[in-house]
Order: sequence, then C-alpha cells, then structure tokens
Amino acid sequence: MIFDITRPLYAGMPVWPGDPEVRLDALSSVERGDAFTLSRLTLGTHTGTHLDAPRHVWAGGKGVDELPLEAFVGRATVVDVSSCSAHLGVACLAEKVPAGCRRLLLKTQGKDTTESPAKVLTPEAAAWIATQGMLLVGTDQASLDPPEVGTGAAHRLLLGAGIILVENLALEGIAPGEYDLICLPLKLRQGDGAPVRAILIRP
Repeated sequence: MIFDITRPLYAGMPVWPGDPEVRLDALSSVERGDAFTLSRLTLGTHTGTHLDAPRHVWAGGKGVDELPLEAFVGRATVVDVSSCSAHLGVACLAEKVPAGCRRLLLKTQGKDTTESPAKVLTPEAAAWIATQGMLLVGTDQASLDPPEVGTGAAHRLLLGAGIILVENLALEGIAPGEYDLICLPLKLRQGDGAPVRAILIRP
C-alpha cells in the first residue's frame, strides 16, 4: 500500500510567517481559447512539504543538488511522539526510536501546524540524534525548532551533522512503524531547500 504524505500546494495556503505567499497565475488557458494552458508558480523554497539543505543555515553548506540520493529513498521509521512533552527530549526519543534507524519521521499530532509548531526538538535531543547515524529526520510540524527562534539549534546541529530535514509532512492517519520512504526534492542548483513529493510504502 502506498501512502501520500505530501501536503498539497495551492494559492493562499498557510506559509511560515515572512515567507512568500504561494501564487499560481494562469498565463494562458484552453478555457479562454488559447492553444494550451500554462501557469506561473511562485513560492518560497521552504513551502509546504519540503526539505532543508545544509545551505539553509551554513554558509558554503551543501545545496539541494549536492545531497546524496540515498538519504531520500529507503527504510524509514514513523515514531508517534504525541504523548511526549512539547519540547521533545532525549528520554522520549531514546525510548521510542529503534536502534539502527536511518530515516526518522516524527508524528506529533497529525495535523498541519504551519503557523505554530506544537512539538519541537530540544538542543539535547538534536545533539543525540546527530550521534545516531541517521540520514534524514522528518516531522509533521512546520519546523523542528520553536517558532520564536526559526532556524535554531535543531537545524544547526542536524544539518551540521549532514542530516537532511524534511518538514510539514502529512502523517495524519499513518500508523507508527516501518515503511519504505521515497522523498525526492526538486533539483535546485545550490538550493537552500526545496519542495518534495513524499510517499511511504508498506514493505
């Protein structure tokens, strides 16, 4: 079974405060008598379900087009942390994350929280994850850091360790457990981030 865990992009959708709004402008339309339909899409690189590349927080960090494809495809573990405190600590993660996890998807409360993340990583938890040999960490929240700091300790510690971040996943209705993840970004040269189309497949 295939599960789509990507949030749709649409004009007027919620975005992180200060980010560009999403616009979809019709340049031509068969409904208006044109030979074809063509639209112009305007959005920020961290809109909807997206990944953060190291370049997002580190000068000279790797861009989207330089990231290893193996991080985006492979076995992933969905972990339900809805019972943990708002600031996810080491004790909660160490109890729930299985040994050898390479791609961790954090299910917090299963709804779109673009404007105000409800569960974020403590710096200590981010530092712990950075020692676990993971390739990718995802969340159904808009950020792994508190909204008042934006790209804070969690971003810097994880991206600094070469761990790719995926935010704003649609994990409502997804049961905890093991899946095969495919989560490919637009190949933006030197991109600091990019929208992704993410799916889970039950092995």
